[in-house]
Amino acid sequence: MNELEFRQYAETSGYGEAKIREYDANQSGELHTHEFSAILLVIRGEFKLAFEEATVNCVPGELHEVSAGILHDERAGPSGARILIATK
Repeated sequence: MNELEFRQYAETSGYGEAKIREYDANQSGELHTHEFSAILLVIRGEFKLAFEEATVNCVPGELHEVSAGILHDERAGPSGARILIATK
């Protein structure tokens, strides 16, 4: 999936405007939840979604979703990451 396809999918699926988010090299946080659902597309770099029981490697071009209330953490690889994200 490319950026244009992602933006079109987000719009037709009821998500808000897609925004770019940059992550520094090896950036990581703590497990947390959101009151909203999110979809994301990795544009550049290595990006992982860590859940309580598993970690998902997100590669450029793949669409990933995190539903509202799901405990997770976002992690960037050694060269950082650039993602496109939309929420609802």
